[in-house]
Amino acid sequence: MLLLLLTLAQMMQMKMGIVRGPLLAIEKTALTVEAEGKPVRCRYDARTWMERDGQRIAAAALVPGDRLEMVTDLKDAGCYVRTIHVLDIPSQAPGPGRRPSMKREYSSPTEQFAPRGDITATGLVTDIDDKWLTIRTRNDGPKKFLLRHDTRYVGDGFRVDHDTLRAGKRVFVRAGHNFEGVIEAYQVIWGEIMKP
Repeated sequence: MLLLLLTLAQMMQMKMGIVRGPLLAIEKTALTVEAEGKPVRCRYDARTWMERDGQRIAAAALVPGDRLEMVTDLKDAGCYVRTIHVLDIPSQAPGPGRRPSMKREYSSPTEQFAPRGDITATGLVTDIDDKWLTIRTRNDGPKKFLLRHDTRYVGDGFRVDHDTLRAGKRVFVRAGHNFEGVIEAYQVIWGEIMKP
């Protein structure tokens, strides 16, 4: 009886509904996610819908560290996952059986068909720090771009961190003006074009 009361007290404290956090561990029928600083263990089964980048995946495609958004419910006096959505992708190349993606966490719903920015530029990176990117273009000379906290960096087709961009790289920049009239970089892309 005491065990049942303790289990019910724990379930009352745990938030049901939408649970977000990094995946800590995955087992055959359960997974553990860190939510609000605490590990939360929930069961799943064949009816649980799992998706990454809008496509259904199997539980085997989930790896610890994936940031998940789960819709949970109480079932048989325990946490049960109805749906799992992988929010973002790792910044390194994907492992075997996983497709690369360019989606960002919390991306704008209009980003795919109407990307931000009405300014594009191509050139050689001459200077980069945490706030500014300067490139030398062929026709217009040097151009300076303010880097945002959500500027997307894509190197050789994969989403990468800001730190991988170095001076001397040839880049393509998609940008636009902010309210103060400063040009902000929304996306910086670089890499080699593969020949068939």
